[in-house]
Amino acid sequence: MLIMTLRKKYYFSHKIEKGPSKIHGKGQHAVQPIVKGELVLEAGGTIFSPSQFSEIESSCCSFLVTPSNNFLVSEASEKMNVSYLNHSCDPNLFFEFPRWYALRDIAVGEELTTDYSLLGYPKRETPLLSDCQCGVVTCRKIVEI
Repeated sequence: MLIMTLRKKYYFSHKIEKGPSKIHGKGQHAVQPIVKGELVLEAGGTIFSPSQFSEIESSCCSFLVTPSNNFLVSEASEKMNVSYLNHSCDPNLFFEFPRWYALRDIAVGEELTTDYSLLGYPKRETPLLSDCQCGVVTCRKIVEI
């Protein structure tokens, strides 16, 4: 039995679109000014308990962990959209489940970024580590998820 369904699809502001990224492949960019605190993205999908999620995990492509440690699972096609939101150690978006908001004013052409280490992934015995490519002065060099 699923816990609940949020909006079926992700919401993407009309002020953003995909394009080339200096961080990694493609990214989401502002095509209109975005003001601090503005809603930019909202996750959609179905929330499952940890035991339910373990039954479908192998066929699951995109998920977020809820504040209550349940799992928000989205359709495979949704992952392709959200995967263009790249990591930065100095992000311009912050995540408050299930939404991303502008952390500061964002200019036209600026890539939208979030800090992957703050997305609430389940703690692992051995953390998943990745080299950071954000390039900001305050870069931690490693992304821990």
